[in-house]
Amino acid sequence: MIPITLNDPMVDKAIITENEKEFIHSHATMYLDAYQYLAGKTAIYKGRGTIDGLAYCTLGLAGEAGELCNKVKKAWGRGEKLDKEALEKELGDILWYLSQACFEIGANLQGTANKNLIKLLKRKADGKLTGNGDNR
Repeated sequence: MIPITLNDPMVDKAIITENEKEFIHSHATMYLDAYQYLAGKTAIYKGRGTIDGLAYCTLGLAGEAGELCNKVKKAWGRGEKLDKEALEKELGDILWYLSQACFEIGANLQGTANKNLIKLLKRKADGKLTGNGDNR
């Protein structure tokens, strides 16, 4: 398992306290690679390991995200209470498709999460969290 690491030079620029760093190191270890591995054992779809497999995963990811959005939209539009259990199930499906999309491109889920966190912490330190574009 690869835990979240804050040893990247980009993170040093981020606005994060020593207490937050300590908390992350002691409590926030993520085991996303284990999830990805075990989720892969349930991955039975056409074209696994090819562009067809990636297409299946990305389209499934979009579909599940759409289902999540639709549940939120209906509750919001009708002024109803959110069904958090149903939302959590949709988020789990999104996580499954995300983990398999990572597999399809040869990436591990933990590494992807780490890279994203480092990117966001750098943007925060640079005052560039808002705005558009990948290379802020």
